[in-house]
Amino acid sequence: MEAIVWKGFLCDVYDLFEFLDGKKSWDAVRKKETSFLVDTEASMTVIPEKLLEGLSFISLGTTMAQGICKEPVKFRRILIGIAIPADGISASPHEVLVPIDKTVEEKLVESLKEINASALLGRYSLDAPCLRIDLHTKAPIKVRIHLL
Repeated sequence: MEAIVWKGFLCDVYDLFEFLDGKKSWDAVRKKETSFLVDTEASMTVIPEKLLEGLSFISLGTTMAQGICKEPVKFRRILIGIAIPADGISASPHEVLVPIDKTVEEKLVESLKEINASALLGRYSLDAPCLRIDLHTKAPIKVRIHLL
């Protein structure tokens, strides 16, 4: 299966709150352009530490998680903004994971680099801003919220 990589942004969480409240323009939000590997098999978004430089986030402690690693590994949990261009800017704050172990982080960076990505975008980061993958173009599309 071909990798799906989307351009998006990691955003200063406090700036993003102000943007979402209409108190700050998108241009005024501190952000870093990021290439995300879209991974609908992963629940959480995973980003390397270096992408946090210059951005504010909220620390939420640590957790153990297991993906492609043989054993569970320790991650920092943080709240940071994620924005994807889709019908304007689709953005929301997200809990993401940051590897604590440098070897794990190096393996993450190395495997993402092979497909020109710098972070892994998990399923929860697609759900909150109501994003889906267009089946034909593989681009992000915004979908309406349906309340049942």
